[in-house]
Amino acid sequence: MTREYNPDTHEQELFATQEAFRAVMDAMARPGMVRKVPPLHRPRLSNPWLETIACMLIDSACTFCVAAADEEAFRTALATRTYAKAQPPDAARFAVIAADADPDQATEVLLGLSGGNDISPEKGATALIECEALGIGQAFCATGPGIAKRHVFLVSSAWWHDAREARKDEFPRGIDIILVDGAGRVMAVPRTTRLEKTFPTDRPTMPLSKTALSDSSPHCSKTEGGN
Repeated sequence: MTREYNPDTHEQELFATQEAFRAVMDAMARPGMVRKVPPLHRPRLSNPWLETIACMLIDSACTFCVAAADEEAFRTALATRTYAKAQPPDAARFAVIAADADPDQATEVLLGLSGGNDISPEKGATALIECEALGIGQAFCATGPGIAKRHVFLVSSAWWHDAREARKDEFPRGIDIILVDGAGRVMAVPRTTRLEKTFPTDRPTMPLSKTALSDSSPHCSKTEGGN
């Protein structure tokens, strides 16, 4: 499983993964805030931004699992890119879930991931989830570390939140979730973040760091916290 070395492509990939590292670390430190990642030059996946983050997170020392419409092709593409080994969800350090994955299949993967343990919660898995769009759809109210008071953000799908709730992880155990859309926007929901659904909306929003929501929300009156 080798790829032909190309200096130009190699340098571009290195730049993209370095930029992605900074964006994802900032997103993890500020849950619910949107950041941008660059695409890979010659992607193997339909979403080059998803692939950038996957290549940044996963290497030959890691294990991963996938959920996608064409699971075999998706798994092979990731293995070729990262040299990582595919495993069942309960043995995988990372899960990569495509937007076209069957919701039941995707939920099963998320439920099967390890949440670490009380002594080593950092051993909990990380789920990289592709969604159609960030900034529209279901609204969520986030509180916890990295958020001054509360923060409201919107995601086009909500199945991942329902699966996260169904896991019933007890602190400090849990999984980290990284959401990425088809425009290169990324958002993180660490295991320490508490989420509640608020009112749904299909209206596009301003950049999430500056969005002000109506007082009609039953839980969060406005977006607060983060930079």
